Amino acid sequence: MKKSGKNGVILFDNSTIQNIYLTPEDFGKRNNKIISFEFSDKDGSEYLEGLKLQYMKDTHKKYFLVRGTFKGKRFEVNIGAFKPKFKCREVRKLMDDLGNTIRNKKLKWLVDPKAYLEEQRPNYQDVIDRYETPTIKQVIEQICKLSFPRLKVEGSLAKIHMTDIFRYLCGYNKRGRFIKFTEFEGDGIMTFRNKPIFTKISGPDRKNSIRDWTELFKLFPGGVGVFPKGKHYNVSGVSSLYDDPISDNIITCLDKGMMKSYIKKYEVYGTQKNCLKALKYLWAFASEKDYLGSNPGFNPGATVVLKRPKELVNFATKYNRHKFSIGELVRIKEACIELKQQFPFSTACILFMMFTGRRFQEVIKIKQEYINLDQGIIQIPKEISKIREDQFITITEPVKFVLDMLEDQRNTEGYQIYNKVSWLFPSIRVLTTADITPEYLNGYDSRMKVVFNCWQKVKKKADISFGALKSFRKTYSTLATQVFKGDTQRASKLTGHLRPETLERFYYQEHQEEVIKSATQVAEVLKFRKIK
Repeated sequence: MKKSGKNGVILFDNSTIQNIYLTPEDFGKRNNKIISFEFSDKDGSEYLEGLKLQYMKDTHKKYFLVRGTFKGKRFEVNIGAFKPKFKCREVRKLMDDLGNTIRNKKLKWLVDPKAYLEEQRPNYQDVIDRYETPTIKQVIEQICKLSFPRLKVEGSLAKIHMTDIFRYLCGYNKRGRFIKFTEFEGDGIMTFRNKPIFTKISGPDRKNSIRDWTELFKLFPGGVGVFPKGKHYNVSGVSSLYDDPISDNIITCLDKGMMKSYIKKYEVYGTQKNCLKALKYLWAFASEKDYLGSNPGFNPGATVVLKRPKELVNFATKYNRHKFSIGELVRIKEACIELKQQFPFSTACILFMMFTGRRFQEVIKIKQEYINLDQGIIQIPKEISKIREDQFITITEPVKFVLDMLEDQRNTEGYQIYNKVSWLFPSIRVLTTADITPEYLNGYDSRMKVVFNCWQKVKKKADISFGALKSFRKTYSTLATQVFKGDTQRASKLTGHLRPETLERFYYQEHQEEVIKSATQVAEVLKFRKIK
């Protein structure tokens, strides 16, 4: 018989319970043996009193028992078998719950535990299931059912982050085609489509829509419905974490080693980086739900190092250090004015980004009610701000020019319906919709989503061979920093950066000629001319 301790007493820890082994001689004439626990201070529960381990002779299975007395009569209740998902931590949580519910401060039982469990949880199975450590797959299902909650403030993740994390956790699969992602006041929303979207791929022939997540995961369990490698839906040809066999492990297995190993399935650095973000969110959610114990420590994803390649493959990275010249900005403005009849709201949106340096995802969420002409500002509530802080945009003369453009367009014949739309930059599809209910006109579907086609024509007309929409933000930041003679603190207040250091590191990008000029000025000091 292998034991830790004396007189048939073992330590209350997983490794000790796992390694204990009894021979037939240890049982005598009985078919089981009751073993007591020795508890350490770190176990931290006064309610563990009466907890025992029952070792079965024939099967070598180990069960947790609670023994005690109630109204002078002894009782014994089996609360579950020792197994990967029901170990010391889960037993401690169950004992704490029973102690807080049916024991008093003197640890006396207020009701018979066996009768209580039989009444509240038939056959105890629900009790055991409730305290078992969930698998990675079960945690992902829980995240979906709770609509990808934020972990530090109330609400859900923003739509752009929700869709990204969903893709790595349980996407690359037909189940995603049943879900519609929208947004309301900065929070992402997931609803089930009446008819799933399947283009160029075959899906189940369903007459009724999916009703809930339980039905969706039942229809597409792990490994079912995975998209093959293709141009549109699965460029990398990989499966999500939910569809990977490792998701059958309990969530406590999600450590640094597992994260590093799993991320290697993606070849591109940017994809690895985004996948790591999803894994870090998964771990943080599990920690918040106490699935990782009372002291889970730091997020292991924070210690995973991804080596950035010298040359990034991502197409958009080539614009990271680009800013427009003043001449290019003038040509872009003229092109937008010429194209405003064809793209009335998209051209206004592009000009607004140019004149404010604001992010596209913030700009398209601005509502007309945020405009305060008396104070000369446009409110940017924290619900739509990336940094989750209330901010505002000053209505300068260029910004007022854009607002007047939009006002004139809404008063143009045939566009009066836009006076009922709350968005400052609405979708052109409002003109062709048959749904003119307030719910639609003020909802996500009536908001602008992209300006790609417009931007391509603007660049062509303005003879802009190189540049992206995000270049406007870098351009504005650089100009502001130059105007304020290097004061990034003042410039960051205009662009909505949380820290001036971010502006200095990523957005204050000087042209080569300007860098040379600055270096020459410094060099004059470093020539160390001979002092007479």
